[in-house]
Amino acid sequence: MKYKQDGVLPGSEIYLHMPSEFAKSALFYVEECGACALSEDLFIQRPWFDMFEAFYIKKGNMEFRCLGRTYTAGPGDIALLDCKCTPHYFRSLTYSEEEWFHFNGYACEKYFEIFRETGQFVYSGEAFPAAVAGIHSVIEEARRTPVNEHRVSVGVATVLAELAAPGNALLQANDPAVLETVHYMEGHYAEGLTVAALAARVRLSQAHLIRRFKKATGSTPYEALLHIRIRQAKKLLLDATLPVEDVSAACGFNNVGSFIRAFKKTVQMTPLQYRKTPL
Repeated sequence: MKYKQDGVLPGSEIYLHMPSEFAKSALFYVEECGACALSEDLFIQRPWFDMFEAFYIKKGNMEFRCLGRTYTAGPGDIALLDCKCTPHYFRSLTYSEEEWFHFNGYACEKYFEIFRETGQFVYSGEAFPAAVAGIHSVIEEARRTPVNEHRVSVGVATVLAELAAPGNALLQANDPAVLETVHYMEGHYAEGLTVAALAARVRLSQAHLIRRFKKATGSTPYEALLHIRIRQAKKLLLDATLPVEDVSAACGFNNVGSFIRAFKKTVQMTPLQYRKTPL
């Protein structure tokens, strides 16, 4: 079906599917998906929508906003959007080409709890090729008649499974310099590490390390270090007798204020709120 909307260029296609009751109860399912070329006029804002959305940006740059955060995705990136947050939007910053799908299912909310906790909604497709393949497979299956809902579910599950644990991607990097840097950060996160110092350890320029790190893991060195520090902070916060100031210092933050801001941005709650939340 041809897709007509402001900012969506001729030749774009949308595929609609009415999921079965079985799919709604037991599978991941897709109701809408498409392959689109977009102009800078594309801007979609909603107060709320009872679905989640995944994008693969083939060309151009797009901007997203949800959960009080604005983030961008460029060529080769995968972006996730929590359409259930209020409000949210996405727009094309340049001429763009994308594949996308709206999805839902029995475990989507649990997966998005992971994404909200890590605070990461944009991933490098080079670092997660299986996730890119999963998006392609969903679009290809949606073009068929009839649609095989089980194959669609496998495609969505592949995307979520690949992206849900970016910390695992750090330790699975196949770039020796990146892997060495990750192992060093794991053992020295409490120190005042800088990207420049990390790059010097592996005899790379700062810009070169950032490019290789992003390609291998989908994150920058700073994002990876922050992920490690927040992960450790969560463990320390389980000890109710340990002051937040001590947790901050033990995890390598310069001061407690920056720790609280980083923790809240990543976890969507303050350290004290996290401590009081039942596990």
